[in-house]
Amino acid sequence: MASLKRMIVWLQLLSTPGTLVLAIANPILLTFVTVLNGALSLSYLGMTGKHSFKLLSRPASGLLAFALVFLLLHSFLIKTEDGGPFFVGRMFVLLLCAYFPILEWGKLDEETKHRMRLLFFGGMFLAGVYFFFKILFNHWDQKLFMSFTGIVKEMKAHYGNRPAVIFVLWIWPVLLGFRLLLLPKSRWIYGSVTLLFLMFVIGGILQTASETAKLALLAGSLVFVIARLSLVWVRRLLGVGIVAVLILAPILFHGVYKKYNEEYDFLPFSAEHRLVIWSYTSELIWQKPILGHGLRIAHSDDLVDLNEQGEETVLELKPRKMVVRAINQHPHNMVLQIWLEFGAIGISFAIALTLMFFRFLGRLNHPLQSYALATVASFATVGFVGYGLWQSWLLVGALWAVIAFAMLSDLKNSVGKKPG
Repeated sequence: MASLKRMIVWLQLLSTPGTLVLAIANPILLTFVTVLNGALSLSYLGMTGKHSFKLLSRPASGLLAFALVFLLLHSFLIKTEDGGPFFVGRMFVLLLCAYFPILEWGKLDEETKHRMRLLFFGGMFLAGVYFFFKILFNHWDQKLFMSFTGIVKEMKAHYGNRPAVIFVLWIWPVLLGFRLLLLPKSRWIYGSVTLLFLMFVIGGILQTASETAKLALLAGSLVFVIARLSLVWVRRLLGVGIVAVLILAPILFHGVYKKYNEEYDFLPFSAEHRLVIWSYTSELIWQKPILGHGLRIAHSDDLVDLNEQGEETVLELKPRKMVVRAINQHPHNMVLQIWLEFGAIGISFAIALTLMFFRFLGRLNHPLQSYALATVASFATVGFVGYGLWQSWLLVGALWAVIAFAMLSDLKNSVGKKPG
């Protein structure tokens, strides 16, 4: 049994660097990596004793169980074409696969933990290098193609949008890992590795067409810098701000496109299109504000605005760009999507989750808390302006950031009482 447990741990050790590099090549593979890691962790937990499975003794476990029951009941109560018990089960498998490694972590010896940290953050460094050169060469390939085909307009690498968003979430725990693991040994090594990682990752992000990733990087950087000056106030303001958006989103975005289109004309097309989607989503929210329209209703073809003739309503965006008044698979705003699918009941659960999460953040000490707040700010930005709630590659990318913080949380001076 002991040799089998060691074999499982070494499988995780050896697979981490390679799988992270592979996953960043195609973020959809992050789902496979997470399930594999969770299965290995579950196997290890099963061999360490029956007490490993007292999951409901932890607040996070109870919250997951409550969320599972709520989603299952909601999916039975309000049936949709794409949402149902099978989809709920699939999403919770991903959550549990990220949760098991965190449970397992406390049962490992210090030598194994140290090796796993080095390989894990080394793998993230290699993934950053691969990300940069993949984006760079993909950009060159597109330019070469344009030169041969006579296309003269500038075109950026759309391949990198998803990896760019994932690295915006990973950059802060990786920087913290370098600081805690390398700084005590050598300032020169720490500085060199950190600088190289930032050059590769930020350079790669700036080459992509993902404005969401760039905005999220800016938001995280601002929160990180300000948090170094006033940690408690930044945490409170960020928490209050997120809760305020959760409550007021249907009001804030109701009719926002009409107001903008009457007076202004300065946003790029993608931003104007989001205003159309947000305005239309807000109107749908007010139709069923308590329970919502149902799980994954945004993926339904039914949510297209039709005129009196039964045809799709088309709006004209300045200058002379036409767009259908529809949601287009997801509202590009997680808060509006929660309101749309689950109504006020769902948003109440989201508020409770947010308050519990920020209460946990308040227990973290320097230097971990400022890095965690920067990650939260980056994810909130991505969730508010970029992507949908049920995109598995984004959720597991965020969960890997949580795993990274968990791996660093028991290092000296990383967790403690609330900072003064």
